[in-house]
Amino acid sequence: MTFNVKRTNDKCESFLARKTHPTSLRNQAKSYVKPFTELYIDSIKNDMLAEEGYLNPKKAKWLRQAIFADGRVDKDEKRLLKELKAEAKQTSPEIEVLYPAAVEYM
Repeated sequence: MTFNVKRTNDKCESFLARKTHPTSLRNQAKSYVKPFTELYIDSIKNDMLAEEGYLNPKKAKWLRQAIFADGRVDKDEKRLLKELKAEAKQTSPEIEVLYPAAVEYM
């Protein structure tokens, strides 16, 4: 099976624009269950680490927008960033700036 990367990126950007992306849904929810949180974290990690484990500037931009979308950084978002950074084979300078900004954010 092959995937059209451009088409996938277009879909992701379309989701963000329509605010139906899982991050937007998660931020709008008044509460959510642990299985959703696990699915959310795993799906974002799988997508972010798919290209040789490199967290590039485009991914950093997407993460910044998603994490700071609701004006706060919760424990699950901090966990996501910590796990991404630990599992990435390489990170861009933008990730290195985002990481402490989000993890230390109150």
